[in-house]
Amino acid sequence: MDLSLLAINAAEELQRLRLKKDTDLRYAKELSELIKKDFIWRHDYSKIFSEAYHLTYSKEISQLPNENSKPQMAKISKKLEFPSNSENKELERLVDFCVKLSDYSAAHEEEIRKLKTSPCF
Repeated sequence: MDLSLLAINAAEELQRLRLKKDTDLRYAKELSELIKKDFIWRHDYSKIFSEAYHLTYSKEISQLPNENSKPQMAKISKKLEFPSNSENKELERLVDFCVKLSDYSAAHEEEIRKLKTSPCF
């Protein structure tokens, strides 16, 4: 499953949890594992994570996304792994983060597709 689809499915699960509806949180846990294992090593994932995190959690718009996002990755991964421990407001932010992660991932994939199909000079 691609990152964009995984993130939007996780957002839907977290929204169901926030609304106190039944969900197995399979995608949220899968995204948590992906963040723990792959995001640190893949620059493209790290950049996508950093942008989504910045827009969701930064207090000041003027702050730039942090390229070294390991502490934030660990924090988000843990929240996705155990979202039932989160308050409603935090679940809402996790949903927002997952939607942004999905959007940035889809935009990144579209850029890659364009580059692959554009003529080389």
